[in-house]
Amino acid sequence: MAAPLLDEKPEGPQKQVESHKLNAMAAFAEAQTCRRQVLLNYFGEYRHETCGNCDVCLDPPKRFDGTEMAQKAMSCVYRVNQSFGIGYVVEVLRGMQNQRIKDHGHDKLSTWGLGKDESHEYWVSIIRQLVHRGFLMQNIARNSVLQLTEQARPILRGELSVELAVPRLGLSQRTRLIKPAAAIMIRSCLPNFVNCARRLLMRMTSRRTWYSTMPL
Repeated sequence: MAAPLLDEKPEGPQKQVESHKLNAMAAFAEAQTCRRQVLLNYFGEYRHETCGNCDVCLDPPKRFDGTEMAQKAMSCVYRVNQSFGIGYVVEVLRGMQNQRIKDHGHDKLSTWGLGKDESHEYWVSIIRQLVHRGFLMQNIARNSVLQLTEQARPILRGELSVELAVPRLGLSQRTRLIKPAAAIMIRSCLPNFVNCARRLLMRMTSRRTWYSTMPL
């Protein structure tokens, strides 16, 4: 019997954690970064070396100098006080004028509209790559808000360049906003290597969630 879908669960911390797991699974499935790096960086074990054996390493995507894009995205994360998730940061970058952005005064930020020439899917891909590379992290204990890591500092200061993959917008469009009701279907459609890594990711995410709630 299948586990209850996320839609059916009551609002609360547990649902937020499950939602984070689902989004992490989707991000892993469409990753354009070495899958070993994704898993290790996700848990703070940052590695710059690729494994050379996963599907991404064996068939690498086209890359470009993503330093400017990374600086724009990470600067925006900083300007919104590292207190919002991917979707909101992308809206600020693209200069959206919704009520939430106006209420927070983020339409007055220097980073508001800085990425208006690119699509929502493009920026989601860029930010996910920065998460996978260990420059940004998603704080599960704070509703998956984006936060800068120490690795982001030299990029923001212009001391280090970063190469990113050209976003695969077709793939991102299909999986960008995954509805909870689609979780079972996603699981059944993923390739075997992704399902295997997904099970590892789900187990490790549970461990990370436990760590994040421990008192300091």
